[in-house]
Amino acid sequence: MRMLLTIGALALVLAGCGVNNAAGVGTSAPAPTAPAPQEEATVPISDPSAAAMAELARSELATRLGVPTADIAVLSAEAVEWSDGSLGCPQPGSMYPQVITPGYRVTLRHSGQTYSYHTDMSRIAVPCE
Repeated sequence: MRMLLTIGALALVLAGCGVNNAAGVGTSAPAPTAPAPQEEATVPISDPSAAAMAELARSELATRLGVPTADIAVLSAEAVEWSDGSLGCPQPGSMYPQVITPGYRVTLRHSGQTYSYHTDMSRIAVPCE
């Protein structure tokens, strides 16, 4: 009888350790998978105008790609003076005002692909590849 109680107690201890068969194979949870690599984080932009134009470019790219804006990382937004209203990205057959146009060169990233946008200071963000 004592031997049966000892074997029963041993069986309970082994059951608590996750042993579920005679071969001693445990029933542990599957190993966690490695997290997927993430995009670069959006860089903080201290200039409010640059931040606003980076967000405009980010929104435009998100719409163009059909993805959430949060999936687009802002890598940089640097102030520039474009030589005319084309913002440095003239399109064939288009005419532009011949005036120095201040704006920003915004660099974005989505799914490992880098995108360049040129902006004015208030309302225009154009892709410039």
